[in-house]
Amino acid sequence: VGVVDEADHHRIVGAAAGLVIRSGEVEILAMKGKQVTSRARVAIDGKEDHHLVEAIQRAREAAGLKTKRLAVSIPSQDVLVRFFTIPAVPPTELDAVVQFEARKYLPFKTDTLIWDYCAVPVPGSNQLDVVFSAVSRDLFRQVQDVCASAGIQPLLIEPRSVSLARLVESVNGTAPNEFTCVVEVEQDAAHLAIVKRGVPYLTRDVAFASSTDAGAASQTGEMDPRGQRVLSELSVSMNFFLREYPSTAVSRIVLFGEEGLVGPWCRWLADQLHCMVEMGNAYVDSRVEGGLPLPFASAL
Repeated sequence: VGVVDEADHHRIVGAAAGLVIRSGEVEILAMKGKQVTSRARVAIDGKEDHHLVEAIQRAREAAGLKTKRLAVSIPSQDVLVRFFTIPAVPPTELDAVVQFEARKYLPFKTDTLIWDYCAVPVPGSNQLDVVFSAVSRDLFRQVQDVCASAGIQPLLIEPRSVSLARLVESVNGTAPNEFTCVVEVEQDAAHLAIVKRGVPYLTRDVAFASSTDAGAASQTGEMDPRGQRVLSELSVSMNFFLREYPSTAVSRIVLFGEEGLVGPWCRWLADQLHCMVEMGNAYVDSRVEGGLPLPFASAL
């Protein structure tokens, strides 16, 4: 769970399909090369595990999916992500040092978690940047059980922040200390991640108020309250990250979601945050022939 090593990356590239589990719906995307062969989005009709199993089964049926081997993306709010720096140590000692340091940042004992990490040398120093991610063993087993009941054999299980980070990992001309902030917007929530080289360093989840307020705002010409909420969280999260790591910069913000909802926010957010803000079409279009709706970004 969490970060992806080179072996995992090759497994992902070979995956025929991906499953995204959200709080209220599931998505399946199947591809052959750059061609989308099928896709489906199905609502989850309840909060129990069997409701999720039924939604996955309906999505597989709607997509006409025969393969059982899928890459699985789970809600990022269920996953702890922590970023810290450690002295460079021999590879044989790295696991123990990372686990020792991670205990300072975690509210749980590491033996109750399924965890993984990515360690990257800091240029010009004798240190390593470490991104540590973890999920509770109980929740991980619950996801495995749900997948098994739905007839799914996960190639891997990862948080949605990693799925999004991988999608925008190759940005030409990005300096080593520059990060990208990825924002995925749904109707009732948003997820943001500050990422570099396909790895999320900071993640946040944002819940929106009722859609009634959003509808009223659109009728009066005011900014959608969801956009205002995203602006507030972006400002707080980016300021915190840059204060903690002053040698870095967030060079751009990439938005994914329904274009009719998110598109009008771009210029307004750019003016408010004094940062480049763009829709994620270019990242999707470079990987898909014939286009794909932006809400399927995580599945892609």
